[in-house]
Amino acid sequence: HGKLPDISDIINEEVVRFVEYISPTPEEHQMRTWVIERLQRVLDSMKMIDIAPKAKCFGSFNTRLYLPTSDIDMTVMLYDKGTTNVSARYQTKEGIRRYLYTLAKELKNAGFCTRCEVIAHARVPIIKTKENITGIAVDISINADSGLGSAAVQRSFSEHVYPYSLRAIVLVIKQFLSQRSMNEVYTGGMGSYAITLLAVSFLQMHPRVRSGGLDIAKNLGVFLIEFFELYGKRFNYDQICISVRENGRYLDKRQKGMHNMGQPYLLSIEDPCDITNDVTKGTFGINRIKQTFGGAYDLINNAVFAYHQT
Repeated sequence: HGKLPDISDIINEEVVRFVEYISPTPEEHQMRTWVIERLQRVLDSMKMIDIAPKAKCFGSFNTRLYLPTSDIDMTVMLYDKGTTNVSARYQTKEGIRRYLYTLAKELKNAGFCTRCEVIAHARVPIIKTKENITGIAVDISINADSGLGSAAVQRSFSEHVYPYSLRAIVLVIKQFLSQRSMNEVYTGGMGSYAITLLAVSFLQMHPRVRSGGLDIAKNLGVFLIEFFELYGKRFNYDQICISVRENGRYLDKRQKGMHNMGQPYLLSIEDPCDITNDVTKGTFGINRIKQTFGGAYDLINNAVFAYHQT
């Protein structure tokens, strides 16, 4: 009767294989690039006299942290021709809304999509649509260049600070939340940027990562279980604000001015690009997310226990 393989190796192997399976192929990435180029061609055909519109991508496309089902997050920057100054006409909510309706009509006329939904009264007004040929969902905002900074932050963490391991954890958590429809901010879920910062903070604050005593890439399964345990069972949502600056720390939510009297249970994550911005203030479904994380921890933990009994 041989020794059973170590459970942490088995879970690690599963994570590695899942990440390989879910990662975009070069063809899938090319297809998405083509959708962006197609949108740019529609923008160019609009022939605005003194405006140069430029489609820019942020969100998970830029960071390659997207799932096959992920939508493409884009913003259309409306520059005064020949400059990189955002046109004053499109800096007001009203100007932006008008432009969104015009663009939605043009996208349909050009055959880019069959239907366009303009969500005009969101905090960041957007068009939600699907490109006709690839079927890829696209979210388009106007002049929302703050998203470009957050993409750069995510890239530096996933490519330089925690190469491979951060990407693996983020993709698993994204898929986990996506299957439960908890990954759209406007329905109270957790967006890509927030998931990435949550995972970064987990690694930053992890004692064995801090001491350099653990090779993250060989222990992804264990880290995943501990991620579920921390945010599902142990984390003090009411008092702590997460910060990933300066190698990571926990701040006092009240001192930070991010404590919401009506909803003290909300998760707070300081935006490293704008420290007055709380990335997860819109994630009003955090209690459900927390319960699901806790449930996942119990499930895996029980399976580990059962495995050791065999």
